[in-house]
Amino acid sequence: MALTPAERKEYTDAVLCLQSKPPRTNTHDAPGVKSRYDDFVATHIKQSQHIHATATFLAWHRFFLFTFEEALRNECGYPGYLPYWNWARTSSDILNAPDFDGGPYSMGSNGAYRAHPSIFLTGPGRPMIRLPPFGGGGCVKSGPFSNMSVNLGPILPAYAMGPIVPGPFTYHPRCLTRDLSPMVATEFQKESLIVDLITQSPDLKSFQQTLQGDPQRGIMSLHAAGHIVLGGDPSVDFYVSSGEPLFFLHHSMVDRVWWLWQQLDPAQRTQTIYGTGTMYNIPPSPKMTLEDYIDLDVNAGPIQLKNLMSTIEGPFNYVYV
Repeated sequence: MALTPAERKEYTDAVLCLQSKPPRTNTHDAPGVKSRYDDFVATHIKQSQHIHATATFLAWHRFFLFTFEEALRNECGYPGYLPYWNWARTSSDILNAPDFDGGPYSMGSNGAYRAHPSIFLTGPGRPMIRLPPFGGGGCVKSGPFSNMSVNLGPILPAYAMGPIVPGPFTYHPRCLTRDLSPMVATEFQKESLIVDLITQSPDLKSFQQTLQGDPQRGIMSLHAAGHIVLGGDPSVDFYVSSGEPLFFLHHSMVDRVWWLWQQLDPAQRTQTIYGTGTMYNIPPSPKMTLEDYIDLDVNAGPIQLKNLMSTIEGPFNYVYV
């Protein structure tokens, strides 16, 4: 997050502001949604089966980030842009990275020590990956989000740090937890993997498969690593992962990597889409096209995918540095 200390605080203050605003979601149907921030978490939960390992993954999250940034600006007076988390900058020593030092200009600390078992990561057609504990696992005790309430989830039993709630939108307030993983950071967030993804992916199919991982080989991807390296609740539960404030910086980096890949052949790579509308095509569904629509429930939409391919067209007007 290459911002000045003042810019960092402007950003985290705006996120906290959004967490204090009343929601737009119908809370009769979703009683766990308590804030505008939770509106975004609920939308991610609701649509998760159709926005991961699908044709919409990249474009949907690009629009999701843009809409979140607009909410920070228009509803909380944020004057800046959505930062990105350059994974490579923290990969060699994540435990001592300034972003996690727990100071007022950080994104919060590691979690306090809490004895807990390994987390076993799996999914449709995927071998099990074991994530051992790394000295954290408890509540984030310092930094801007030390008093944050995570209100929704957990949903996936294998990833849960506590009891599974009876429904995806049940109110279940708890602290934000983390267990930063040096193993994941050093092995799966290093710069060479980012460079190889951008330069060695000849088409969108290979780019997406590398970015999101090979489900048959159990290889952790750059996308998955950005969630799993945080090691806590709600980050490792992909349904509820947007409840972790670093979600948005992580996915800004995902979007940046996609943008960099697109710039190698913008005429072609801003006009292509690959995949179906269901996660790992389970159940089987038709291939999607650029004419298809997505929406973000109470947050934004609907909008056609073709309007989300370029960062300087449609609703967007930004580039990355």
